[in-house]
Amino acid sequence: MTSTTVAPTASDAGAVLLGLMRQQVEQANVHADRCAAQNVGKMVHDLRNDPETDNAEIKAYQEWLEKANAAIEAKTAEIDAKIKASLPTGDVDLEAEKAAYNGLKTSISGGKDVLRQLGVAIPEDFPVLKNLRGGSTGAGGSTGPKPRVGLITIDGKPSQVEKKVSVKGVDTGETRMVSNFTTAAADLSKISGGKVSTKDLQSATFEAAGTNDLKSLKPGTEISFSFSAGKDVETSKNYAITVFTPDTDA
Repeated sequence: MTSTTVAPTASDAGAVLLGLMRQQVEQANVHADRCAAQNVGKMVHDLRNDPETDNAEIKAYQEWLEKANAAIEAKTAEIDAKIKASLPTGDVDLEAEKAAYNGLKTSISGGKDVLRQLGVAIPEDFPVLKNLRGGSTGAGGSTGPKPRVGLITIDGKPSQVEKKVSVKGVDTGETRMVSNFTTAAADLSKISGGKVSTKDLQSATFEAAGTNDLKSLKPGTEISFSFSAGKDVETSKNYAITVFTPDTDA
């Protein structure tokens, strides 16, 4: 009697590898949970901003901070109004300028899509498109550093987006919550009603951290600062931004 041995297929090997990787992810998550439980910086942040806290000192701090932020907002609005009143009145037709800008921006965006399809890279010395507030949209050549972060919060609330987990381009079927400057800028724009660019938020973080190299900071470092955003001067307010560097050096 002749026996036939069937060679394993690529899909069989892939299934075995995925099964092994799933086990490894689950094991790694156990270690991650243990590390997270000892993340002093995050624990301090969460307890300090816990709206349900029973700690009298923390509650007193929260009340003080709320009053302080309100005072800052009121004083900022007052000085902004005085500055605005002192500014010379320009003869520029802003609506016409905005319409022309938006038309060109749409054309530029379409051009970038075509270049991407043609496989043509935008050169490093290509001019960077400015936004209407004088900052950068990043729609040029080099967009600068894209530092990794562990978590970004806006007024104590996490700014995160769910992402699919893939390994070497293969979808593992898992998802994870990710925090980054792009998502935080989008969330802040939505909350404030004004346009907040990723680059402006990064710059404010670098200034608060005292360095452009967040990798040089210790894992789990907390960087806190106030960021003003709004549709215009009258509606702008300060938001408490906290950026945590990744918990590990990986």
